[in-house]
Amino acid sequence: MIVRKQTFHELLKYLKKGCEIVRVENAFCSRIANGKTRVAITFDDGWKDTGAVAFPLVEQYGLPITVFVCPGLVDKISPFWPERVVGVRRSASADADRKSQFTAVCRAAGLNESFSSLGNVRIEEENLLSQIKNLSVGELKKLVRSAEQLAVHWGNLDAPDQFEGTLGWEELIRLHEGGVSIGSHSQNHSILTQIEESQLAIELADSKAEIERVLGQPCRVFAYPNGSWSKDVRRSVKELGYERAFINTPGLWNDNSDPYLIPRVNLWEGSLVGPFGKFSPAAFLYSTFWRAYRQ
Repeated sequence: MIVRKQTFHELLKYLKKGCEIVRVENAFCSRIANGKTRVAITFDDGWKDTGAVAFPLVEQYGLPITVFVCPGLVDKISPFWPERVVGVRRSASADADRKSQFTAVCRAAGLNESFSSLGNVRIEEENLLSQIKNLSVGELKKLVRSAEQLAVHWGNLDAPDQFEGTLGWEELIRLHEGGVSIGSHSQNHSILTQIEESQLAIELADSKAEIERVLGQPCRVFAYPNGSWSKDVRRSVKELGYERAFINTPGLWNDNSDPYLIPRVNLWEGSLVGPFGKFSPAAFLYSTFWRAYRQ
């Protein structure tokens, strides 16, 4: 979910004035304090731009944030398969032969991939990723490997952007010392509903232990990769000592919320700006509070 720096700046200014920004460890977000709605700000994955772009702005406004990270993917370039697959797709989009090759790889995995000159590229990419997330672990690995083999064969993909990597431990320590809460997002960003129970325990326990070892304090909060959970996954999260866990489904966080299924609203540039590309309070309220209240 990408948001321009200026848009994020205007969003923080708006939130600072109209809401009470709280830490996820110790507050229910929908309670009203002094007439202001409580809101929590979270970031998943631990991308470089969270530290280089977002943190200086939230620090400027004195606002708390939480960053959910995968210790097994710390300080790596393009470690997450969605960005790698989308990168290959984008490289294929301007060449008929590449389109055909990429489409063949997707259809071999049982996916309905198509390039449309009139379509919304972002919607097409999200549709493809949604399909891929339903693949088994083995099918997913095979697809990603085949897509990356195409990239190697084509040989002229763009170099990664400076922010297409994850924060290193030194950077995460600096964020932590600056007041940022660091939570777990599993060890390697595996889709937890699609892995064996033994691997699930590793994903949950190892990430918690490594964060606690490096930062020297308990890791109490967790965000499910892709927002994917099941009763068994939820139970494991609780049994391994996490106190709160977050999903990606819109909704209100209140006293009646399951502490291991706390809702969140995903934001991106298009959900925050108006027709002229500038931050719009109306667009923000529609994308967040309206979506939360209608659940």
